[in-house]
Amino acid sequence: MDPSPASLVLTLLGPPEARWLGAPLPIARRQARALLFLLAVDLRPVAREQICALLWPDAPGPTARRHLTHLLTHLRRALPDPDLFQVDSDRIALSLASVASDTAALVRSVVSAQTPVDALRRAAELVRGPFLSGFSLLDCPEFEAWIDGERARWDRINRELLATLAERAAVEERYADAIWAAQRGLAIDELDEAFQRQLITVYGAQGDRAAVERQFERCVAVLARELGVPPLPETREAYLLARDGPPALVDRPLSRVPVLAQPSPLVGRDQHLAQVVALLRRPDIRLLTLTGPGGVGKTRLARAVAETLAADYADGTVFVPLAPVQDPKLIAPAIAAACGLRDTSDRGALAHLLDVLRERQVLLVLDNLEHLTTAAPAISAILAAAPGVRVLVTSRTLLRLADEHVYLVPPLPVLDGPASEPSPAVELFIARALAIAPDRSLGPATRVDIAAICARLDGLPLAIELAAARMRVLTPPALLARLSRRFEVLVDGPRDRPERQQTLRATIDWSYALLDPSEQRLLRRLAVFVGGFSVDLAEQLIAEPHALALLERLVDQSLLQRTAGVAGEPRLMLLETIRAYGLERLVEHGEDGAVRRAHAHCLLDLAERAAPELERWDQSAWLDRLELEQDNLRAALAWAQEHDVEVALRLAAALGGFWIKRGSLSEGRAWLEEVLAATGWREAEEPVIRASAPFARALARLGALLFHQGEYVAATPLLTAAAAHFDHLAMLRDAAFSRQLLIAALAIQGDIAAATRITAASLPALLTMDDPAIRALVSLQQGLAAMQSGDDRLAQRSLKQACAELRVAGDLGLLAICLLHLGASSLRLGEQDAALACFSEASDLALALKDRSLQGTARNNLGELARVQGNDTMAVEHYTASLRLLQDSDRRSEIPRLLHNLGYIALRSGATVTAHERFQRSLELFHLRNPRGVTEALDGLAAVATTRGEPLLAARWWGAAAAAREQMHYATWLPDRLEQAYYEARARSACDPDSFGAAWAAGQALSLAEAVAEARLLSPL
Repeated sequence: MDPSPASLVLTLLGPPEARWLGAPLPIARRQARALLFLLAVDLRPVAREQICALLWPDAPGPTARRHLTHLLTHLRRALPDPDLFQVDSDRIALSLASVASDTAALVRSVVSAQTPVDALRRAAELVRGPFLSGFSLLDCPEFEAWIDGERARWDRINRELLATLAERAAVEERYADAIWAAQRGLAIDELDEAFQRQLITVYGAQGDRAAVERQFERCVAVLARELGVPPLPETREAYLLARDGPPALVDRPLSRVPVLAQPSPLVGRDQHLAQVVALLRRPDIRLLTLTGPGGVGKTRLARAVAETLAADYADGTVFVPLAPVQDPKLIAPAIAAACGLRDTSDRGALAHLLDVLRERQVLLVLDNLEHLTTAAPAISAILAAAPGVRVLVTSRTLLRLADEHVYLVPPLPVLDGPASEPSPAVELFIARALAIAPDRSLGPATRVDIAAICARLDGLPLAIELAAARMRVLTPPALLARLSRRFEVLVDGPRDRPERQQTLRATIDWSYALLDPSEQRLLRRLAVFVGGFSVDLAEQLIAEPHALALLERLVDQSLLQRTAGVAGEPRLMLLETIRAYGLERLVEHGEDGAVRRAHAHCLLDLAERAAPELERWDQSAWLDRLELEQDNLRAALAWAQEHDVEVALRLAAALGGFWIKRGSLSEGRAWLEEVLAATGWREAEEPVIRASAPFARALARLGALLFHQGEYVAATPLLTAAAAHFDHLAMLRDAAFSRQLLIAALAIQGDIAAATRITAASLPALLTMDDPAIRALVSLQQGLAAMQSGDDRLAQRSLKQACAELRVAGDLGLLAICLLHLGASSLRLGEQDAALACFSEASDLALALKDRSLQGTARNNLGELARVQGNDTMAVEHYTASLRLLQDSDRRSEIPRLLHNLGYIALRSGATVTAHERFQRSLELFHLRNPRGVTEALDGLAAVATTRGEPLLAARWWGAAAAAREQMHYATWLPDRLEQAYYEARARSACDPDSFGAAWAAGQALSLAEAVAEARLLSPL
């Protein structure tokens, strides 16, 4: 139908359908639909009496009118706009301003005897089948009779239209259109000899003797089979004339055959235009194929190239549209016809074409060749015979000829914003939208939504133009919200486009139909992948011989895109639009459940193979690989949660290490909590040890994630339960690592006795295990215990041993953690160079692993070293970077310590209010989670009180913090000890010793909670 602002579009020629703003409009009652179709046929007023006679022929007049009134009321409620009807006492009509129908559009298209061939073809393409195909009112014979009459009427109109189109196109030597019309006429009635004769005549005009013979044989066979009669004399005469016609007519010159004008300006393709032109000017390139997915703009770019290069060729450029040509044998006649040649000799079109082109200098643009690739040898023959000819092909599929050079036409860039150049995709959308709706306001405020629309549509120009057409009615935010139904929304393209480009679905249907069944099956299966996938994963999912060859064929046909992988490993992806299409087809074929299950198992296999590698030398590569597959892992988890809890449990457990090392703590926590809840596990009610390694690992990973988020109390029972499960399963190594984290959680909470008890109980079993990772774990436990008690020399020896074992084991992440502890021990011993070496190596390892939380901890320790050295500028740089990294990775456990450290820097610079705010925030975040951290925040607030002239209050809080640390057997961290020594000296000098000592003693008598309550009352000024 012609472009119009119609909100309601009704298609009646074929299965009837009502669409509102491009989306299907369901109307439940069949009688209501019947009334709507009746009014839409000619979009003219219909008498009430006529409607009543068709729908309620047996009802008395008043009763039928009441029925009609009720039906109109129902229909108004079913339509989004009740004002679509124009009703008076005698007649009912639909609003011409808001409603369109294919029948009315068809009548408008053929009213003139001078209607151009293009318009005739567009009109013929409106007919999708018989009038109201599949619709009936079985209890209403009068309406059924009306349908039969209308069906005969529109069938007659269609046949007359096709006959006119075939005749007019043949006269104008537009043979492809003539063939299309005649073949469509025969599809309606294969006994119609007029269409048979038209086909025979057109094939003869093209010089295709073989096609003439085939068509006449079909005609003879069908007439004999159905009617038992021979063809009419005029049909046989047309056949003989086409077969034995006169010799070839004089060829018309090729010179300057015009390329069709661009339908609209080329947007965002200047660079690609220049590149393609440069390639075609190279002497070694005579065949260049522009390839890419449907709708990417290959044809438009090829037209622009042909116009640019027209002056380079003495005999001009020739544009050959091949989409209407269905038989590969007709490619030579189609090229000849586009060149203005006629061949009625017996030699065939290709031989004659070669003779004509042999001495010519011409650029042939063969558009839409993907369905005719078996005719590629004809192109080779042209290139071999005619050295002055170059060929530019547009095709979704490669020709695979020896001389072929390929240029991949990419989608338009969609990145748009202050930090980038204006997006070509956004500019195209705005240009097309304003051309359709000039009064639409599309200012800077709408660019964010428009950019999101273009991104959702993969930057495909055709999809963007179809979307922009919706701006007649919708706003960008409203359109964006509807793109989950993109194939329903992106319809009704410009009528001067081929039928396959009228809707987004038709564009992809064209590509899908060119695939063989195995390729179609592969495309459907690959649609379950999200955000790309590795070749290995694809082969595993396909699980068929020659899977790699199948993948290559989809790449060659521009349905799969190559993207960058890791370590040179290629990755593939489907554009989201093609993926959405594939998912619909997957459901249609009933394959969705089985393929998604296979997808989940492929990702489970990857995650379980990766899990142990995350503790070895190659862990960085495996982390990168898992990061690339995150979208697929999420999709697999989501499916498994709903359909296979065991798979979900195994997958989440296997991914725990990845989530920790790559800073996805909140996401991992959410998945593990949901999966464990689905198993029926409840922390407070866990009565039985389950003989399930995935279950135990899931508990351990969730406990670890909570630990790294600073949720030490919540992590403790999870780690305790995990260790017990591992013991039951004889998984001693896993049990040891769970207990290591449990010991740390207990120590941070101040329960040193419990931490020491668990350490002592687990140590004998660990000492019997010949495993470098376990030996490292034992040394690490001993080193941390020594640091806690203040014996840094012992700590240093144990931590060095742990680092040596970890270098053998290859666990670089744990090695970095050990180095941070070793550096801290060295710093407390005053060995600053050794500390710097440890912190720097740990930072380098964290950077190599892309572990943002570990990078943040390393930067914090480098800041501590700088603070000890008095380099506050460097300290602030490290602290600020650390805070950003820890916030990005949701490593909440370390954020309060960063605020505490920055509080001392602010205090030293004289920013007392800022220091107070940071210490108070640190105290708040540490409260009830980390008693040791609480004491550090109290020390900081005591320093603030000192600078404000309240030395006795400072002494009271220092005393409370010191008593708490003594009870927990903690030694003060060196940088903080130096800070406290400075501010304590200032406080002592500001009051008499006895008063200071009394305040200190009073503080020691306070509980930690009482001291915190006091400190929170300290005003900021």
